[in-house]
Amino acid sequence: MVGWVEGHHAKRGPRAPPKLLDYRQRLGLFLVGLAAMLRMVLDPPYQLCKQPDRPGTYYTSARNPLKWLVLYQGFHGASERPMTVEPSPSTIGLLLSGGLDSSILLGHLLRDGRRVQPFYVRCGLRWETSERRQVDQFLHALAGPRLAELVVLDLPLADLYGDHWSLSGRGVPGLASPDTAVYLPGRNALLLVKAALWCRLHGIEELALAVLAANPFADATPEFFAAFEALLRRGTGGRVRISRPFGRLAKREVMELGRGLPLELTFSCIAPRDGLHCGQCNKCAERMAAFAAIGADDPTPYATRLKGDSPIFAGTIAARCRPPRKSGQSP
Repeated sequence: MVGWVEGHHAKRGPRAPPKLLDYRQRLGLFLVGLAAMLRMVLDPPYQLCKQPDRPGTYYTSARNPLKWLVLYQGFHGASERPMTVEPSPSTIGLLLSGGLDSSILLGHLLRDGRRVQPFYVRCGLRWETSERRQVDQFLHALAGPRLAELVVLDLPLADLYGDHWSLSGRGVPGLASPDTAVYLPGRNALLLVKAALWCRLHGIEELALAVLAANPFADATPEFFAAFEALLRRGTGGRVRISRPFGRLAKREVMELGRGLPLELTFSCIAPRDGLHCGQCNKCAERMAAFAAIGADDPTPYATRLKGDSPIFAGTIAARCRPPRKSGQSP
């Protein structure tokens, strides 16, 4: 029978005593360990970041931003128990342009008790100076503990759009132009890519856009957003859900939700004059029609304002207040 007897193996005989390292070997191992520690301190493979929805809480993320490491609760005297990075289910990202739809969505989310992380994507378009000023004013008016500080992401488009009217200001679509005239190529994809990646890197699992049911563009369809979501998941190894809370609503329904919000602080114009809505462009016409659709006074100061009895004004507003046709429906 094979067995153990006071340190002797029945078949192998006495075990050799463990071999001890001499002082030179121990010193060598100590120096190797010390060098590794110094390298970690002087050139760490991670970076310390604030946890966006937990004040006083930090996490470390790998220099490769898609590989999460560990999270530590605070600094001095706090628990050093490592944790995996937790998502922030109560926080929702929001692409905020400063227009009526996205501003109303911000107010709607806050009223629903959500913590909102707003994003403004700065592309260098000609109306952004005026737009950004109104974004800041609207955020200030809604400021509260559940509204995070605005994150501004830069995505200059001059190399893509060239002399497009959105950059040059020439040939801006006017009052009577169709909605398709204001199409900006790849707009939603461009806006989403940086904001969604920011959410992924900061543990935010949902990013919202104020896309409405009547949006006619290919990059505003459920199929587009599902494909974008799948692409992001494959590219980053994690999911950020792209949500469209107003995706089944008409403009009039969204405007009803906006009652009580400071909509005079929003901005819609694509050809502003001295910081004011021009009153002559496609988006100004859409704005006028939005207030008219709910029977509300338009508080917007326009540089040029058509009179209510003007045939152009009446025709434009009537056309835009008409319910959108369903697919396959004849005019």
